[in-house]
Amino acid sequence: SAMWIGMLGGGVCKAITGDVNIHAEELNSVRERYQTSSVKSILYDDEEFYWMGIAGYGMIRYNSTDNSFLNYNELPSLKSLPYTSLVNTIIKRELTGEICFGTWNNGVWIYNKHTGDVKTITQMNERQFVDDCVFVLFEDSKFNLWIGSRNGIYIYTANGVFYTLNEWL
Repeated sequence: SAMWIGMLGGGVCKAITGDVNIHAEELNSVRERYQTSSVKSILYDDEEFYWMGIAGYGMIRYNSTDNSFLNYNELPSLKSLPYTSLVNTIIKRELTGEICFGTWNNGVWIYNKHTGDVKTITQMNERQFVDDCVFVLFEDSKFNLWIGSRNGIYIYTANGVFYTLNEWL
């Protein structure tokens, strides 16, 4: 299997486990447009696309087949989202297949690529969410989404209920 590693120094590294084949992709097309290819987060979505958090520019959807990419604000379903300078973490929910993005300054974006629907979890729509800077996302065995922000831990349940850690406990 392949392991993709985002490199803050630029690009991504692909390591084929069980083999000595390690390949660095410098993302030259990304570097040409943004003058950086510093990758903070990465997710392969099983359909030839890689979602990557690019420092200073939010996020891109990268196609490794033809070395092309689109910034999130160029994608029809995501272009209404506000500017973010960085996506710190990206995961795919097991139960729903939704892709979740933890942003530097706009909370969590939950994207259903099949329907095009986007939900957000921010200070604007969840009063208990005190910090829109999200560093880590994790889905537990009961399909609850755990959100680690700069100032707290939150849980977004599989059926869409939001809790602070204190409420959850």
